[in-house]
Amino acid sequence: MKIKLFPKFLIFIILISVVPLAVIGFVTVNINKEMLQTLMLEHHINITTSLSSQIDEKITNIDRRMSFVIASQRQEYLSSFEQIGILRNILIASDDFVRASIIDTEGDEVVASNPKFEKSPPRPKNYLKNKFFLEIKKSHTYLISPIHYEQENPLIDFYFPLANNYILKICVSLDSISKIVDETRIGKTGSMFIVDKAGRIIFHKDKNRAVNFEDVSGEPIVKEAILRAGAGSQEFVSKNGIEMIGAFAPAKKLGWSIIFQQTKKEAYSFVYKMRNTATVIILVALFLSILVSYILAESLSKPILKVIDVSKNVAAGDFTKKVEIKSRDEMSDLAVNFNNMITELSNFSKMQADKLSAIVYSINDGLILTDENNRIVLMNNRASEMLGVPRDTKEPLFYIVKNEMLVSAMKQVYEKPEKVLEVDLSSSKPFFVSVSTQIITDSNKRKIVGIIFIMRDITGIKEVEKMKEDFFHGITHDLRNPLTSMLGFLKFLLDGSVGPINEKQKHFLDIVNKSSNRLLGMINDILDVAKLEVGKMELSLVQFDVKNLAERVCGSMMSKAMEGKLELSCADMPSTTISADEGLIERVLINLVGNAIKYTPLDGKVTISAKEKNTDVQIAVIDTGEGIPSEYLDKIFDKFQQVTGRSRGGTGIGLTITKYIVEAHLGKIWVESKLGGGSQFIFSIPKGLKKNEKGEICV
Repeated sequence: MKIKLFPKFLIFIILISVVPLAVIGFVTVNINKEMLQTLMLEHHINITTSLSSQIDEKITNIDRRMSFVIASQRQEYLSSFEQIGILRNILIASDDFVRASIIDTEGDEVVASNPKFEKSPPRPKNYLKNKFFLEIKKSHTYLISPIHYEQENPLIDFYFPLANNYILKICVSLDSISKIVDETRIGKTGSMFIVDKAGRIIFHKDKNRAVNFEDVSGEPIVKEAILRAGAGSQEFVSKNGIEMIGAFAPAKKLGWSIIFQQTKKEAYSFVYKMRNTATVIILVALFLSILVSYILAESLSKPILKVIDVSKNVAAGDFTKKVEIKSRDEMSDLAVNFNNMITELSNFSKMQADKLSAIVYSINDGLILTDENNRIVLMNNRASEMLGVPRDTKEPLFYIVKNEMLVSAMKQVYEKPEKVLEVDLSSSKPFFVSVSTQIITDSNKRKIVGIIFIMRDITGIKEVEKMKEDFFHGITHDLRNPLTSMLGFLKFLLDGSVGPINEKQKHFLDIVNKSSNRLLGMINDILDVAKLEVGKMELSLVQFDVKNLAERVCGSMMSKAMEGKLELSCADMPSTTISADEGLIERVLINLVGNAIKYTPLDGKVTISAKEKNTDVQIAVIDTGEGIPSEYLDKIFDKFQQVTGRSRGGTGIGLTITKYIVEAHLGKIWVESKLGGGSQFIFSIPKGLKKNEKGEICV
């Protein structure tokens, strides 16, 4: 009896229901954690607000009592005896009054002290230079001094105006507040302290910090307490890098801030214990769930893993492995179908391999297929002969190739597949190859799955190029040099250096001179084309202004334009500087302007313009001539190409030379034209051209 997969998955889904329970458990723990944390912060706030209320109430009581005393003293003059009586009554009124004194208009003091704090009254002082005395004389309102310490006893002075400019000074002990601060603690780290408006400690369990008025205004909790008008709480990190929680409340009567702080670790210790306990329980439940799920999943996954393992072998081209599953469910059927598929794939692969081998091994070029790790997968006979290695080798390509120049070329075309490089492998006889690559990617073109290296024997092409070079070299000596000599002798004949000639002789000699110069120009053009084709034309890069060059070309071609009654202009060109071979660019402009003049009818116009772009400068020669048929636009720059029926003389290689010069500058040239609408010959030169270490032109 087969056990269906559905019951297995049903059991698995039931077990998965434990996960929501775990999530609920964690959420509940977090909610309880937040509630307890909130309660802890509220407790801290209650502690600070309680002390804040006590301080404000204490100050209010002092104000109330002193107001009653002041109201009862209406005499304009008080004798020393009367003053002492008043002071003693005041001291009796409160246990925390340390001393009391009356200051007259001259700043002299009559003082009495509380025996509880002092056995005998201190010596009287003169207050003429005391800032509180001076200020209360002006304002006639009571003042409170900052807190000060006498033998670690915190004191604060109250100044009250009396009749006839007398001033009552009360020194009050705040020892009761200090005791509250000392005694208010939670745990080992929870403690209270009070700061003044400037953020200096005035009460602290560590008396030294209070007596020295330690500045803690930089602490986050102190900053917040000073800035806010009411009570509050926050979590923060102290200057020592300890995570803390704290609460604060203002003592509004004195402008103080009461602060309670405790380390976060201790404050939330109960929360952490609760969370840890709950986490352990949840983790145990999860572990049991995972254990059961693992046992069940293993029974489901084993057959699938077997299929995956065999499929990897199939993907690698090994069709000998088969899936063996002994079960009583659908997995057994899957294994049978999968094995049948492997058999069909094996047959198809053999057929395709035979076809591929027939194609690859019949190609005359050397082909090498490598994987993404540069390990050889396939090599045809020609590549094996070129490299001198066995065809069936599976080593990394760059490792088995011994020629360093060939390895370097292969690495370069691997990094830049658009490159085609030539390598000289000559030994006893000439042997040249060109190296290129083709990258093979997956169907999404995201991952490289292989690289094809192509090595083509170009020895014959190189020999032809050498023959061509030798041929043009022969032309240089065998045609140009004699022609140059002939032109020199013609010059002597024409200027009468060897004797007088008549007009008819001069006419014929002029014809010979012009024809010879034309022939010399044709020979020079052919030689320049040959140099440009083989890359032997040396470029001399200089910085120059395109506008100045265009004006110079216009000046040199103006006579030809005037002969054809044409307007030649470059007045609207912007001043643009480029780096290029000025002489060759001038030759390009002369060729293009000469062609425009040649094919533009009477009263036409030829214009040179330029436009600067982000990466290059575009220069155009625009005419109002006959236009060029569309079928010639793509081949007008080929050698010896001229529009049928429009020959105006020339060899047909002027535009070819122009194209080669522009391309030697890494630029582009093209034509835009239509019949009857004139033509625009446009070429672009990249900005920032320079020569690299090898003397090659680059940007």
